[in-house]
Amino acid sequence: MKSTRVAAHAHYTRPASYPPGVTRDLRKALALIALLLCVLLPARLAAQNVQHSKASQDLGMRHNFKVDPVSLSMNIDITFGSYKGRGGTVMPVGLMYSSKVWRLDYFGHIVGGTVEYPDDTVYTMLTPVYGDPNHDRMPPGWSSTLFPPEVVGDVGGEWYDALGNPCSLFDSCTPPGSSSVVAFYIRRLRLRMPDGSIHEMRAVNDDQIRSYQSGVPQITYPITYVAADGSHIRYTETGNPDQGGQAITYLPDGSRYEQGPAGIKFIDRHGNTLTFNSNETWSDALGRNVGLASMPGMADTTINYTFTYRSLKVENHPELSALTDFNQPLHHDGNGTWHNTLPTYPALFDSGTSSDRIGPGAIFNPSVLYQIESPDGSKYTFTYNVYGEIDKIV
Repeated sequence: MKSTRVAAHAHYTRPASYPPGVTRDLRKALALIALLLCVLLPARLAAQNVQHSKASQDLGMRHNFKVDPVSLSMNIDITFGSYKGRGGTVMPVGLMYSSKVWRLDYFGHIVGGTVEYPDDTVYTMLTPVYGDPNHDRMPPGWSSTLFPPEVVGDVGGEWYDALGNPCSLFDSCTPPGSSSVVAFYIRRLRLRMPDGSIHEMRAVNDDQIRSYQSGVPQITYPITYVAADGSHIRYTETGNPDQGGQAITYLPDGSRYEQGPAGIKFIDRHGNTLTFNSNETWSDALGRNVGLASMPGMADTTINYTFTYRSLKVENHPELSALTDFNQPLHHDGNGTWHNTLPTYPALFDSGTSSDRIGPGAIFNPSVLYQIESPDGSKYTFTYNVYGEIDKIV
């Protein structure tokens, strides 16, 4: 039988991506060019997006603004810089501000209808306090990272009666019908740290936290206080600080501040010592002097900042005032009527004739921090409301 061969014809179709006439070598060259474009083009585009700072404000001073979700206070952090020292110690230079600048202090208690106050009623006298007049190194609300720890309130002076109500030591702490003072308190104090935070410190010795009666108890030194807020800060007094005793603040990382007749020192956990000078600058282990207004720069230069302060309002001179709205009148502290006093208007705190009365006070017109100018000429300008709180930042 005669065999029949069936010829199979293979049909080749050139890929559509290459036009007719494109050789293998040309295709390789085109692929190499495409690869180079993929590598070099993004770098070129990225280079075109480079922008210089143009000496913006953040170049010299960096800031952070936030609102505390609990207290609703406005907090500002302004960083000027930091200096690294031996053993990893870092000395930050900056300012902090908190709008929580007011508090109410107990002043006394009036029991009307008695021989002393026959025409009066029963009420508690309160006084508003702006900042901490006895301890503020800067205008209220402001603090610096360069300031050492400081006791800003010996809460041991706050006395209570047998029912736990606040009382005046030689007034309402005397029970009716008695000539003896019966008062109680717990040995504690408030410590302000360089970051602006204030911690309540309580004595750890049993004989210091007991309640006392009939007179002011004597302190037995040394006495140690610990923070009640879980920050693990300890504060020890080896003697009365007003009479030459030493105060030591221990931090959780092993460093400490020592304050006494010999001056103020910061000693880190490696033993490196920084000394606080009378002009409120720090001298570190490298021989540098760092202050808030003047600090060392590169190549033996000095970086200087200028701080400008103003009164809240200078009548007829808005250019010298710090009020945001110059048309607002200045206010008195309060308008509560104490015994034989008249109310004052307008008042920052209106208490009238309630059971808790904020007494009448003088016109409130404090000195405030108005402006900070950096070496490059950039500025922060702060204006305030009638309460002495920052209202606007330019």
